[in-house]
Amino acid sequence: MDLNNFGIMNSLMTIISSRSDDNDKAIAQYMLTNVRRIDSISVHELSEEAFVSRSAIRRFCNRLGYSSWKSLKCNFNCNVFPSDLQYRDFTVTFDEYRRDLTNTIAEILQDVDNTVSKARLVFLSRLIHEHNDVIFACPSNTASSLLRFQQEMFYGGKCIRLMKDAYTRYPVSDGKRSTLTVCVSVMGGFAEAIESWLQNQPGRKVLITARSNPANIDRYNDLFIISSTMQDRDTLGAYAKYAVPYFFDLLSASYLLLYPVNTDSTQH
Repeated sequence: MDLNNFGIMNSLMTIISSRSDDNDKAIAQYMLTNVRRIDSISVHELSEEAFVSRSAIRRFCNRLGYSSWKSLKCNFNCNVFPSDLQYRDFTVTFDEYRRDLTNTIAEILQDVDNTVSKARLVFLSRLIHEHNDVIFACPSNTASSLLRFQQEMFYGGKCIRLMKDAYTRYPVSDGKRSTLTVCVSVMGGFAEAIESWLQNQPGRKVLITARSNPANIDRYNDLFIISSTMQDRDTLGAYAKYAVPYFFDLLSASYLLLYPVNTDSTQH
């Protein structure tokens, strides 16, 4: 799976939400309007129906991290959407779904509480504070939680970078400063896809995940496992939607209590 697939929905949503009515917006709108048959859309059809040139389509693909329209559409499949949609059973009733989700959320929050200690949150808070260059990398389905966390870090006087769009656009750190790279990968798929990029990234590396994988011991300096019960599949996508926001809410609170705003300990 192309690494950029993990950020393509963020890229498209940014384009759709922009005020400008340009070629990129026309292409993105046509893609999302016809998302269920995107694999059959030719360059000719896209050009004709979106009223854009072929060169505009090529530039659009390049900006999203793909070499061509063929490469983009071949990779644009169910995996680019939130992970639970490809596994969800749409034959169950709403009441059944609501009951299962409510029970699952309660179990998840308890699971995080049982697994993530205060000491570990303090340790990660100190890592973030001590490094000059802090980069968080995540797929689309956890980006909203990281955006809020990023804003809360700004409030605390700590500037962190967030990788959530076309990942091939992002060079590695220049290595001239102390670097901390934090990968957030609930089920582990994003961590596998980003491995080659991570190998060229200098400094300390941290993985936050719900699944324990022995291979990650050698890839990362620090592992933060936020679940003791996660199996091979999260059919409701609940860990990405509820466990990750809860974890980062706790981490933010830990950081802001350790390094209060408007004191000498605040980093400027």
